[in-house]
Amino acid sequence: MARQVRRKPQRKLSTAAWFGIGCGSAFALGIIIVLIVLGMAKATPPPPPEAAVSSSASPATSAPPLEQQISSVEQALRSQGTAQVSLSIRQEELNALIAQNPPPEVRDLHVYFGSGTIAATGETTWRGQNIPLTVRATPAVSAGELQVQVLEVRVGRLGAPAAVHEQVQRELQRGVRELMGGNRIRVQSVSVSPGVMTVQGWVGRR
Repeated sequence: MARQVRRKPQRKLSTAAWFGIGCGSAFALGIIIVLIVLGMAKATPPPPPEAAVSSSASPATSAPPLEQQISSVEQALRSQGTAQVSLSIRQEELNALIAQNPPPEVRDLHVYFGSGTIAATGETTWRGQNIPLTVRATPAVSAGELQVQVLEVRVGRLGAPAAVHEQVQRELQRGVRELMGGNRIRVQSVSVSPGVMTVQGWVGRR
């Protein structure tokens, strides 16, 4: 007669044990997701389309340097009390000005002029991590002021949340206001072509 082998009863996991395993798995999955997101945020994004467009085309302008253009406007303003403004802003000149007066929170900032749009790239620090930033916008005129409408903000390879989007909009508008002399220039039109942005308007009494 064959000897019967008694099997040990399988131990059933309690509800608390299953809950603990589930929480542990969710926590581990959460860590993995955070690491993936952080990795994508730190990853170097591809350059914006404006960078390729502006680098492959020579600016179609024979205007003198920006400082000379501004000086001519100021002379006309002193002698006539009013002056027409037509500024051709080359992206390399603007980037040189930015390099001389860099923003405090963004490093290696570069601006690109494309076909109707502008873009900027740079790097910031968040919680000890270096994060690449990319901003794309389009310029427009509103009530005699040069405005910029942000189209896209990317943190690394990720789209930025709405709060960051709004902050970038404010900072970009502040920079444009400084470029336009604190809104002394009443802007009538603005156009952007590869490598150059042209602003037309007037200053003084009219």
